[in-house]
Amino acid sequence: MVFLACFGQWWFFSYCLEAQTVPTLSDQPAPEARHPSFIHPNQIRPERFSTLKAESLAGRLKLASKPSVSTNAAVTAFVSIEEPGHWLARDWRPHPMDRSGEQWDVAVPFRNLDQPVYYFLQTIDLSRTNYSQIRVCHPRELGLENITSVFFPFIEGFEIGSMGWKLLEDDHFSDSVRLEQAPKNGHFSLGLKIPANKRSTTVGTLRVRGSEIVLHRMMGLRFWIKSSSGNARIRSTLFANAFTTNQVVSVFPAEMTATETWQKVEMAFQRFPKLPLSEVDFFTMEIIATGPREFWIDDLEYLGLGNLD
Repeated sequence: MVFLACFGQWWFFSYCLEAQTVPTLSDQPAPEARHPSFIHPNQIRPERFSTLKAESLAGRLKLASKPSVSTNAAVTAFVSIEEPGHWLARDWRPHPMDRSGEQWDVAVPFRNLDQPVYYFLQTIDLSRTNYSQIRVCHPRELGLENITSVFFPFIEGFEIGSMGWKLLEDDHFSDSVRLEQAPKNGHFSLGLKIPANKRSTTVGTLRVRGSEIVLHRMMGLRFWIKSSSGNARIRSTLFANAFTTNQVVSVFPAEMTATETWQKVEMAFQRFPKLPLSEVDFFTMEIIATGPREFWIDDLEYLGLGNLD
């Protein structure tokens, strides 16, 4: 009887180890992190993602989980590779996961062995959407020895969606931006409208990051814009620590012009006044014109020292 009792305790303990992810220093929950604003707290269901983990496999960083979902479900990992902080204006990138049996997984590219990788999962199944808690892993501590991606100054071409972009509506930023098949390059651009009763519209992005600007010595920004009719003024603004009590707002001193043909807009970071460049986490473009009018934005990128006109 004593043997059976001990065996039962050992079997139960082993089952728990197999069924749930055991936190380690290289991969663990991140209670300090905050989910992006489009997620309602009631949608966060940690108990549905007990097997979620990060691991090193064949030199790649892989995220894996066995959520209880149907075969028709969609599972996506959202990843943000940056030092802790900027939780209200953090750049989360979606990575659709593939199914293999009961497990869903995806390989995540990374450019720095020592930079923390924050991640969480989204499942959409039978019209229900659930999210995991946020976890954090460190590639080097997982045993990875080489990076799997390199820095590229091109920021956004709108070919894989519009996440990270926000539209100013009724004095608050929403995620209701739209893509249109009216690009300068590729297949899509960001489409904007000024209604008949309005005189401006503002769109912003979380893709411009001060940590990247400083690390890679970027000197400015470039994007392209086009108007459906007539000219419009463009006012560009960089934010540091956006949406917090210590937010810094820096408006570019010169307004640019949009016309009926694609126009290039370039701005040097050094011309933005009183800007803590390393803390930049939000960039907005205000288009000023009488409505109704439509506009298209495409190909946002960083500029190096030799790229500024």
